[in-house]
Amino acid sequence: MTRAELQELWQKRMNDFEASHLNGIQWCKDQKIPLSQFRYWKRKLHLIQPSYSTDRWIPVDLENPFNRISY
Repeated sequence: MTRAELQELWQKRMNDFEASHLNGIQWCKDQKIPLSQFRYWKRKLHLIQPSYSTDRWIPVDLENPFNRISY
């Protein structure tokens, strides 16, 4: 399994975990996954993903850029 495939597998597992509303210990027990692996990948995936959205847009009125200026 490649790194990318492994990362994708664990991302899916983390999505399943979050959707389950269980705590990590119970979810790992149910899935028969070592808690240490779960914690490792949870931390690793959190560090890989940006904590903020990189797609931030500001609306701009190009029709009349001076519509708020009064003389």
